[in-house]
Amino acid sequence: MSSHGCTPDNLSKQIESVDSLNSDELLTLIEEMIDHIEVFPGFMGMDTIHAIELEPMPDFPDRGCLVVTPSGLIQELAIDIFSGPSSLGGYDYTENIRDVDLTSDELVWYRKEAIKLLQKFM
Repeated sequence: MSSHGCTPDNLSKQIESVDSLNSDELLTLIEEMIDHIEVFPGFMGMDTIHAIELEPMPDFPDRGCLVVTPSGLIQELAIDIFSGPSSLGGYDYTENIRDVDLTSDELVWYRKEAIKLLQKFM
């Protein structure tokens, strides 16, 4: 995580003007917001996967399970569940977080959605 030295007041002003920010500025804002979150939340309450799920963009192709990661990136999370030892509840899983090819419009939309969700954790 980067340390941008943004004050809470400046951060609030940037969040309020999110619609006027370009894609790079949105990423910087996401990184600054993450810097103000004490513990990045786990995916679906898990302790092992730190990511926040993003809702799919309406009227655009399905991109899988997109998440914002602790580094501020929008990526796809794939979880494969398979049989495992009974000591682990009878199942185990592997997670794979990978880059996803988004159009510039999609990237801006998902970054704005990430900002809305990150506000809840600040």
